[in-house]
Amino acid sequence: LLAKNNLNVITFDELAANYKVNTPILLHIKLTDYDEELAKYIVDSGLPVVPGVMSLDMLKCFAAHLPPERILAFLPSEKDAEAFYQNGAGILRLWEQWLTRVTPADIKAKCPNAQVFIMACNLAEEPFAAMSLETMNGSIKSLEKCQALGADGVLLNHIEMALAWRRGEKE
Repeated sequence: LLAKNNLNVITFDELAANYKVNTPILLHIKLTDYDEELAKYIVDSGLPVVPGVMSLDMLKCFAAHLPPERILAFLPSEKDAEAFYQNGAGILRLWEQWLTRVTPADIKAKCPNAQVFIMACNLAEEPFAAMSLETMNGSIKSLEKCQALGADGVLLNHIEMALAWRRGEKE
């Protein structure tokens, strides 16, 4: 897919050697087992990385080296928010589908210094069971919902749609 679009994959070392801006890079850590060596390697790269962790084990590795506001927890469930927060995650990701059970305010009541981000989806078209990378594009409706609920941030794949929404464009 990358080759078809004239894009190349670069290594982490190539990224570190050539990254010239201070814009944070969200790095989704897919590993869940404790790996202190990997965490130290990433932190020592000097890149402004925000690791997105999926397990308490990997969270503990990064929490030893980074402040909470630089660690994003991809929560397995909204019920895991307190455990991830207490172990060093300062940004907690909720799925938009969870907002029928929990709000950013509910999470902040239990985790007072955390930022709450929402993974925006297009719920009118994308049932949760069928979600994939292509379906996590969000929608104008989902962005407005996240904003109304007081989310600190939104994660989505459709950046152009989000920028248009910020400019006040509805379609």
